[in-house]
Amino acid sequence: MIANLNQLFVGFLDLPVTQRLIESSDRGSSRRVVELFLKGLEQNQANCREIRTLQQMAKHCGMGITSFAKYTRASVNVGPMEFLKQCRLNHAAQQLREQPGASITEICFFNGFNSSQYFATCFRKRFKMSPREFVSKQR
Repeated sequence: MIANLNQLFVGFLDLPVTQRLIESSDRGSSRRVVELFLKGLEQNQANCREIRTLQQMAKHCGMGITSFAKYTRASVNVGPMEFLKQCRLNHAAQQLREQPGASITEICFFNGFNSSQYFATCFRKRFKMSPREFVSKQR
């Protein structure tokens, strides 16, 4: 009987350790989901066009906004909306390289920007030149 009680007590002592392991592995899977989502944004231009809000991004990953933002910042060292903007700008730059004759405004709207002026401002900040200068430099 004493041996059974000792096993029971040892089981209770191990319970918090087991619970912490389960919680930490759950956090790891959440982080992995966010990393895969962000990688999808980087690699697929269509994903960037679909997503418009932070709420959509968090919902897509199946988590709350705060948790999603925390995991995003831990993964890529910027906030989720800033990362989305960077991906859109990278896709736009790639498109400008591949299609130098295309309209900059069309590329701007195609990549999810609502204003060509805002696009030009963000593009200039990111690439240290205007979209038009970028296209002429690629030729």
